[in-house]
Amino acid sequence: MDGAATIAVPASHQDQVARPPPHTEVIAASDFTPYGALAYTNQPAISIQLHPEFEPSYAQALVESRRGSRFTDEQANAAVESLHHPDDRARVGEWIRRFLAQAR
Repeated sequence: MDGAATIAVPASHQDQVARPPPHTEVIAASDFTPYGALAYTNQPAISIQLHPEFEPSYAQALVESRRGSRFTDEQANAAVESLHHPDDRARVGEWIRRFLAQAR
């Protein structure tokens, strides 16, 4: 990673890590997802619960498809609004690329 204090990347999940497994270090978190990204200290592995591969238009369509069922209108509106701001998808994609290059 590059020391960024915060990142903005689409996330969409119903299940999440409730307790980190042994040999992990939390490398990204939010109030909603306290174990959003984990680095495994005993092997070259990471796990993330966000989606740098989601284009904002796809993320918006996903939110809209869940409006009224999984999201209230208020939640959906906030999620869609967040997609109109700059994001760090490319930055996180580069982190993943560097990790994979080093893990070989």
